[in-house]
Amino acid sequence: MPVLHAQIVTTQPTIFKDTDAVTLIYDANQGNKALAGYTGNVYIWTGVITNQSTSNTDWKHVKGTSFSAPIPEEKMTPLGNNKYSITFTPRTYYPGLTSSETILKLAMVFRGDGGKPEGKGDGNSDILVDVAQNTFDLRFTNPAGVGPFLFALNTPTPVSGTTAVAADLALFLNGTKVAEQANATSITANVTLTQAGNNTLRLTATKGATTEATEVVVQSRSAVTLAALPAGAKKDGVTYLNGGTSAIISLTAPNKQFVHVIGEFNNWTANDASYMKRTPNASGMADNSVDGRWWVQIDGLTPGQEYAYQFLIDGGLRVADPFSEKILTPTDDAYINASGYTVYPGLKAYPAAGANGNVSVLQSNAPATRSRLPISSAPSARIW
Repeated sequence: MPVLHAQIVTTQPTIFKDTDAVTLIYDANQGNKALAGYTGNVYIWTGVITNQSTSNTDWKHVKGTSFSAPIPEEKMTPLGNNKYSITFTPRTYYPGLTSSETILKLAMVFRGDGGKPEGKGDGNSDILVDVAQNTFDLRFTNPAGVGPFLFALNTPTPVSGTTAVAADLALFLNGTKVAEQANATSITANVTLTQAGNNTLRLTATKGATTEATEVVVQSRSAVTLAALPAGAKKDGVTYLNGGTSAIISLTAPNKQFVHVIGEFNNWTANDASYMKRTPNASGMADNSVDGRWWVQIDGLTPGQEYAYQFLIDGGLRVADPFSEKILTPTDDAYINASGYTVYPGLKAYPAAGANGNVSVLQSNAPATRSRLPISSAPSARIW
């Protein structure tokens, strides 16, 4: 069903595809309420979450060119009682969409003349509205989002899906039916991956002569390896080895299930080579609530070359390294360079693809630079 954040935005029709005309109705009395009582013009600021997005904050194909200078196509129609509407067809409204891109969600905030005030969701969050992929709005609800989706091998994992119209539902793993539910709007079943690598989940809905289907690819992951941090390696941060051609990257993150380090050295891929080992606790047990330190050795680096990287925690949370001496941010770096500051000379460009949010930078055999720590410079920094 469509994502409606506390009814901040409702849609007419409720279920719509990207080729359908849809009316968005924004209620400024909801969310952060910044535009409640505002008497000026109200404009939408919107992009889309597509199958090429890396997260629900990775907007693509933003309609306008300047947040502070709205264009007529973004203007909302006042409805009274702090409500506003706008009507458009997503597939033609957003610029630059290609036929290979699937629109999963509309992402939006609202703003007044000159970009102020800003109307957002609860906690100043982006507002997201689901786009139906088919007549039934058939979709997976677990796993959900833009991935990557990582399931433990040989371990039952719950999978669920929904449809807006009651139908006969069936769930398949790699072409084999694993569950079915007659005349239902939801289905849930445990799925066990026995095949390493990519696996395909397929959900079908049948009503009369009409059948719709949706698929998602999930990756298997092995059991976490318990191994002590190598001698001489830092407990947190980066330790360079072999003249800078290798590096041990470590992170303290107690009570997490698994962690990957992803970056330009592995094409932002969560795979076996990026899968971090976990240090055992004081008793040598598998539980990591005592120590909770993760580490992995990355080989094949070029000494002196800068590499952007992040931690991918439990397959969904992306964070920069708390002990990094240098970070890149997609929102602030342009202003540093444009202002001609010399505090961070030669700042590396934010990665064009693969990254999302703040990223860290590692560079072996490099002189010390002034730090831009993203989370904390305290020795006890850890990801909880």
